[in-house]
Amino acid sequence: MMGQRDGPSFSDVKQMNLLYNCAARCSRQPNCQNEGIVNSRTCNTCICPRTFAGNDCSQLRKGSAPNCNGQVLQATSSYASFTATVGAGMTYKYTASAVECYWHIRAPAGRRIQFQITSLDTNCMESCNWAGFEVNTGDLNRAGMLVCCNSINRSAFTSIGNVVTIRGMSRYNDANMVINFRAV
Repeated sequence: MMGQRDGPSFSDVKQMNLLYNCAARCSRQPNCQNEGIVNSRTCNTCICPRTFAGNDCSQLRKGSAPNCNGQVLQATSSYASFTATVGAGMTYKYTASAVECYWHIRAPAGRRIQFQITSLDTNCMESCNWAGFEVNTGDLNRAGMLVCCNSINRSAFTSIGNVVTIRGMSRYNDANMVINFRAV
């Protein structure tokens, strides 16, 4: 559904660009990665899904959070664990504008990622307004599952493709998520 965020989502923008065939005005088009689309205003850059950046959407988006350990993690056949942290410290003050941080987990081509959230340290509330993590298991055109409550702990998930993207968001204190992952 359109407009479920502060502005149009990536899929909203992509649908409008496809509907009006905006890229057709560009004689030379960049090779957009990770389901990005040609930016018809410049014709030499791409519009990227939320967690990607760069002229061709091949890079991890830089986070805005002072406490952000965003990175690209490589999945192997052995389980690995990491703690995702996002926030502006333990200020105990709500802010209208969220700070964000981003992570990608990548498996070799042709493999998928199996993962389990083992711990969440966030403010648990419906719709995760104060802090949470959006985990996308495959379709980068759509929003991922939003998690901020421990009820998700120990549930196992498997990605659709070889990339899992994570966006951490906080409007209040730091949020932490521990995730175990491997390539399958």
